[in-house]
Amino acid sequence: MPDHEPELSVFTAFLRKKGLKLTNQRRAVLARALAVPKHFSAEELLDDLKREDSSTSKATVYRTLALLVESHLLEAVDFERGYKLYERSLGHMHHDHLICTGCGRIIEFHDEEIEKAQQAVAELHDFVVSWHTHKLYGLCGQCRKKDGRRPRAK
Repeated sequence: MPDHEPELSVFTAFLRKKGLKLTNQRRAVLARALAVPKHFSAEELLDDLKREDSSTSKATVYRTLALLVESHLLEAVDFERGYKLYERSLGHMHHDHLICTGCGRIIEFHDEEIEKAQQAVAELHDFVVSWHTHKLYGLCGQCRKKDGRRPRAK
């Protein structure tokens, strides 16, 4: 896992604090999860791992994903699909999401003006934000074209 040494160190230290060991299976789940360049489900990850090692268990994958989320190496995101999707979080710039309700496409974006507005609202209400998630649902341009819909005027 040459490109993931910082994550491996973080995960190993996290497991040690919890009295757990970095098993070969946990190492394999970590490596595969960090290698996925997009959002992924636990089932997709399990399928990938089973292609390499058929003995990989569903329970191990789900438990390890929970540990990776708890250690802040992954983020679990609920896009209203009935299951969570995961993405890298350590060293991954904060971003928000546009989710197409037609095709399921997920577009990541970062907008400094939105971040400033959220901070201003929090300050107005004497509130300190620890973390947030921002998800916008609608139709992407391709789905609107297929559907014959036009974007709404502002």
